[in-house]
Amino acid sequence: MENSSDKITILYIIDVFIKMAGAERNLFEVITRLDAERYTPIVMCLHGGKLVKILQNSRKIDVVNLNLTRIYTVKAMIKAINIFKFIKQRNVKIVVTYHESSDFLGGIIAKLAGVPVIISSRRDMGYQLKKRHFLFYRIINNLFDKIITVSDAVKDEIFKKQNVPWHKLVTIHNGVELEKFYIKVDQDSLKKSLGLEKHRLIVGILAALRPIKGHRYFLEAASIILKEFPDTYFLIIGWHDDENYYKELKDFTKKLDIEKNVFFAGGRPDTAEMLSIVDIAVLSSINEGFSNSMLEYMAAGKPVVGTEVGGTKEAVLHQETGFLVTPCNAEALASAIELLLQDADLRTKMGKQGRERVEAYFSTTKMMQRIEGLYDDLLSEKEKSRLYSKSRGSVNPLGIFFSAEKVMMSGALYYSGVLFLIRRMFFKPASVKILCYHRINDDHFDPLCMNIKVRVFEEMVRYLKKKYNIISLEKAVDLLKNKGDMPENTVVITFDDGYRDNYINAFPILKKYGVPATIFLTAGVIDNGGMLWYDVIVAAFKKTSKTYVDLRHLNLRVYPSTSLSDKSRAAKEATMSGKHLKTNEKEAFMKIILKELEVHPETNSNSQAMLTWDDIKSTRNSGISFASHGMSHAILTTLSPEEAEFEITESKKIIEEKTGIAVHFFSYPNGGKKDFNEVIIQALKRNNYTAACGLIGGGNEQNTSLMELHRYCVTPGMATGLSGRFSKKLFEVNIFLSEIKKYLK
Repeated sequence: MENSSDKITILYIIDVFIKMAGAERNLFEVITRLDAERYTPIVMCLHGGKLVKILQNSRKIDVVNLNLTRIYTVKAMIKAINIFKFIKQRNVKIVVTYHESSDFLGGIIAKLAGVPVIISSRRDMGYQLKKRHFLFYRIINNLFDKIITVSDAVKDEIFKKQNVPWHKLVTIHNGVELEKFYIKVDQDSLKKSLGLEKHRLIVGILAALRPIKGHRYFLEAASIILKEFPDTYFLIIGWHDDENYYKELKDFTKKLDIEKNVFFAGGRPDTAEMLSIVDIAVLSSINEGFSNSMLEYMAAGKPVVGTEVGGTKEAVLHQETGFLVTPCNAEALASAIELLLQDADLRTKMGKQGRERVEAYFSTTKMMQRIEGLYDDLLSEKEKSRLYSKSRGSVNPLGIFFSAEKVMMSGALYYSGVLFLIRRMFFKPASVKILCYHRINDDHFDPLCMNIKVRVFEEMVRYLKKKYNIISLEKAVDLLKNKGDMPENTVVITFDDGYRDNYINAFPILKKYGVPATIFLTAGVIDNGGMLWYDVIVAAFKKTSKTYVDLRHLNLRVYPSTSLSDKSRAAKEATMSGKHLKTNEKEAFMKIILKELEVHPETNSNSQAMLTWDDIKSTRNSGISFASHGMSHAILTTLSPEEAEFEITESKKIIEEKTGIAVHFFSYPNGGKKDFNEVIIQALKRNNYTAACGLIGGGNEQNTSLMELHRYCVTPGMATGLSGRFSKKLFEVNIFLSEIKKYLK
């Protein structure tokens, strides 16, 4: 955590927050018991009800009701933008999602917003999930740092069916507030108010009236039991939101001719008092993750007869705290209840053992200790990771997507048409997208992720030619400057640095398809026939024969260098560490690394790395134009104003002298927000540059500053699928993610 004295803001996102059901009850218990001195909970529900008012009015907890019934609508997309902004404004550190819609919507938005810790809470065995849900869960499960499961049974189910790594799953059982059940109740008066005779035994069930809770089997068991124990009462406690199902159960009671012995008490806030009058408690569920009612039965000291579903056996010990029977079996349910009806001592013994078990393992105190411990552990891990990443250089928060999961998600968004619908709704089609490439070659050693394979580049150019309107940078700038009509789906192709493989590999493809492009030249490096500073380091790591390299004196680490993957990681960290150094510091930095790697500068030179002036001249009249990328690829904001002016002035002068063509455009080295400023822009204007490009993703519209043009940096992860070929769906989704990220800022 950046400031340990600040409270941690946690956003809980849940599909429905209306009545005190399973997931809603768990969420209510958690947020009202969090350590108020350390955490600030906020609830966001897709659809809310009376629980929203309870939290807002009596508990003074922020609740946001989105009033959403579906997440695949225009309204939902607008709400998604608001959620993103809300997360940023409230500095949310943890997002916890409940239910599938909140998992999908909340998980993706939280990741895009850069939330440090994202958790999904799974409360059931997935009985309501359809095939499409399992497909999407396989895609988005990678977004979550942990998935809390309510029982080991739920954990096993998710592990088997959703392809989740075991280490991501953690079971935290529900807890029960024990103090609620340490009360004295006037049982006779309560029974009288319900119309129950005080000396009769009562078999009770506490469960919402839903088919999944198996009330029909409870009633069938009652009809069997009443043949042997005709004075027994059967008490049904639970709210219902389906009037037809409630009527169906009432009619079923009449059909079984047991209505005189069955009492529907409805939803009750006084569950502890109600359970005090119950002699035997029943769970007849067909499917269950981990029942809150089961814990309340045991906390009330009642013997339990439950169906062996989900996590039931993790709480109820068969023949110790109750009996477990197979689900959907009224005869088995009846037999177990009858054993308890005829043995008062067994009822007392099992009830006592059940209470002891709940006190030992399932209190709300123990639940909250585990939950808060998990939050703290995950935040601590992320803080260590952040500090480590900071020492290596910045990490793209969307990096999670560069994986098989992203490819799958891309396909879903692309082929469903959702991607293009959102783009049409929120982003102007009449904007120009500028693509930036660096190297076009088949070298597999690519620590900086700049190499696009030759075949992939051709496939991409062919796709762009078919789907987009490709124009030159000159034409795009003219349209933006003069506010001309911009054709839809307009794209510009550019290259940074001036590598010779642009001429050898990219130029023939561009020529073949008649596609214009602009190459930004690092004029000083090309004029000297040398290499860019970071290529010197990358090449040295590739060539070294040392088994390890100690760079701790450069504030780096000791790096193994026995494999190409080891060398690649080390080269990336070294170049990231050195890129913001001043020119003289950078030269000293390179010399130290070469010395440690035992690679001599003369053996590390490569005169063919960069374009030559002859290469450049030979492309005239072929749709290729050239512009400036400075003299040495120094980040201009690391230089003095005089040094920066020299990079701008001298590069333009050299390119114009060597080519005989006027230079109007500039590309900022490194291209980030902090790599240029108003001083740099004014220097460009003084030297008659018309426009300049950064490397910040997003389209360019007529209100875009010509000196701050956006460009998409094309990397292998942006355009190459799992097969190694160009992936149009991956490319389009990456473009979309950059657009929405820019839009939301």
